[in-house]
Amino acid sequence: VYSSRLRQTECIRVTIRNLLSKKIVESSFATSKTKLMEALSGIVLINIDDDILSMAETPFPVHLMTLDSIHLATALTLKKSLPDEDFYFLTYDQKLGKAAQVMGLQVLGI
Repeated sequence: VYSSRLRQTECIRVTIRNLLSKKIVESSFATSKTKLMEALSGIVLINIDDDILSMAETPFPVHLMTLDSIHLATALTLKKSLPDEDFYFLTYDQKLGKAAQVMGLQVLGI
């Protein structure tokens, strides 16, 4: 399983948001972050480089917000580097899934 390194940042930001909105208490924050990092350890996180950012800056056939365009650009870049692998793009976001399909990726989750 692969994901953009952005996934880790997004997950940590949700944990911080939960702390700030009092959905979790300070003592739970460290535990939550530790569990999150353990869960992410089973995922190969792809660093966001200039090639990925350049691709994310180009128009996609479906309007995407910035972070979604980075996720899609990461997947497209990864797909090119793994041409012989079965490759599926997992998302529950309808627009992101549609964009991925239009760009030739097999999408699961929508």
